[in-house]
Amino acid sequence: MNEQEPILWVRFIGEELDVKALPIYELGTVLIAFQRVINKAYLFEKEALSKGAKLNPTERQNCALQIGAHQKSSDEYGFISFVTDPVVVDHIKTLVVDGLIALGAYALGKAVSKKNESPPPNQYFIGSIYNEVNVISDRIENIGGVNSIKIRGGTDADVNPVSFTKETQEYVRQLENETYHGEMQSLEGTITKLYPNRLIAEIKIQPNYYTKVFLDNKDFDVVRYKTRTGDIIEFMGRPIYRLGQKTSKIREFEAVTIENIQTDEW
Repeated sequence: MNEQEPILWVRFIGEELDVKALPIYELGTVLIAFQRVINKAYLFEKEALSKGAKLNPTERQNCALQIGAHQKSSDEYGFISFVTDPVVVDHIKTLVVDGLIALGAYALGKAVSKKNESPPPNQYFIGSIYNEVNVISDRIENIGGVNSIKIRGGTDADVNPVSFTKETQEYVRQLENETYHGEMQSLEGTITKLYPNRLIAEIKIQPNYYTKVFLDNKDFDVVRYKTRTGDIIEFMGRPIYRLGQKTSKIREFEAVTIENIQTDEW
């Protein structure tokens, strides 16, 4: 079908799929989900992955996949790079590996680190693809007759294949609203409410945009006793997201330090 060797394979497994293909809607939603995983892998690599972040037209083209092969054995599709430049193809191969590693975290039941465990370097990337993983796993035992989905890299991809099963689907659904941390950043706003028993300060970032900031005892005392109404406070820390969260707004934030307090009288 194409001279380029597939760099990603997706196989839909089910008895009915030996004789017929997956319905268009079922296939289309999965293909879009995989493309979004690759796009997010690119943004994560460039340290530009954030809620609502998008690729520019050139980046979208260079990350784009197309169907390059189709095998009727349980309905398997091979994907190749839309751009044929060898440099671009090699880059997409690395993004495919990164994507498969993140998808594998869900398949292995290790998508979210436990409280006593150090999160992996790609934890934010893993958390960011939850909605795409949900879309993929929802195809299992749906109208297309899919019992499982196997995802693997091309012949030279140094990464283990990933299998999504009914158990994976159940695990993914149970994860909804679990929390994970975003990348270190600053956040500023004015104090609107304090919760002394929980060491939380609610701040207003913009009209109708409020965030709960979790503080330690020392920084909470600074906010409580050394600021005035209307002071703009800058916190350095990490946003806390919930799997399945679709808004780009930061609703919870774990502060590490107070960077600055802007006030005419301070």
